[in-house]
Amino acid sequence: MPRPTSVATVLSSRLAELSAGAASDAALTRRLREALPAGLAPHLRAAHVDAGVLTLYADSAAWATRFRYAGAELLARDDVAATRCRVRILADEPRRVPESPSRPRPSAAAAGLLLDAAATSTPEIGDALRRLARALARRQTA
Repeated sequence: MPRPTSVATVLSSRLAELSAGAASDAALTRRLREALPAGLAPHLRAAHVDAGVLTLYADSAAWATRFRYAGAELLARDDVAATRCRVRILADEPRRVPESPSRPRPSAAAAGLLLDAAATSTPEIGDALRRLARALARRQTA
């Protein structure tokens, strides 16, 4: 019966693979930043090649669009072993959508003003203003 492999041996070999891959990706990212225009280069967060696909990580959606345009030029480089380019967004932290402020409730005076305006308007507009005043009154009681 073969002797079992120690956990330390398995982990150290896997960590060595991961470390080599990270170093390779860092070198690729550096080379691509040097090839990009000065305004675009700082927005390249990382680059990775896997199965013939160059993946570029941009710091925002706006810059990702610019990287999509630059992708063909980067694929033409001799030191990039890829035939396809895709762009992903890798932001520092997720953007939070601000809560929309709650709408103020219309006052009873607003319904009264609508009824006054309905009396002086054309019949069609008057009917619409009266319906709106009734809806406001219902909203206040809800």
